[in-house]
Amino acid sequence: YSGSSNSLSGYHVAQANTTVTTVTASPSSGDIFDETVTLIATVTAGTLTVPDGTGTGTTQNTHNVIFVDSTTGTILGYANTGSGTAMLNTTALSATTHTITAIYTDPNGNLATSAKSLTNYTVAPANSNVALVSSIPSPAAATVGQTMSFTATVTNASFPATQVTNVPAGSTVTFK
Repeated sequence: YSGSSNSLSGYHVAQANTTVTTVTASPSSGDIFDETVTLIATVTAGTLTVPDGTGTGTTQNTHNVIFVDSTTGTILGYANTGSGTAMLNTTALSATTHTITAIYTDPNGNLATSAKSLTNYTVAPANSNVALVSSIPSPAAATVGQTMSFTATVTNASFPATQVTNVPAGSTVTFK
């Protein structure tokens, strides 16, 4: 018996199909600005198991689902799948209607990239409280020409103990 060998060239193994089957949010709609929204993407790959993500960083290279606010083009964050589900908590949604897209990529490159969107997710403006403090204890007792300063503190009416931190650029407090 003499040994022989053959080689197979040009053989290509294609990526298996994946599907982001659902993108949901909690609360399901009617969120209020500056409150936490939990975004959830469910990924399937037919009879194959979707690998769990193992990333710990903040870039797509270490995670396998990216959540994007397609309305603004803003990356909301990255999440790992665990048993085919990825979850992300965010307070980054402005007060408007959004389309949130979840994009799955296999960190091993064996499963095809897939995306799905949640449309018409509405975030309402937060009710606010404004507290005004004067540099003079009794502004009514001020004299003509006396310098006064005022400080306005804006708080979220839903969480009055916390100062509003995500005030959109261009927001104003008007003194009259």
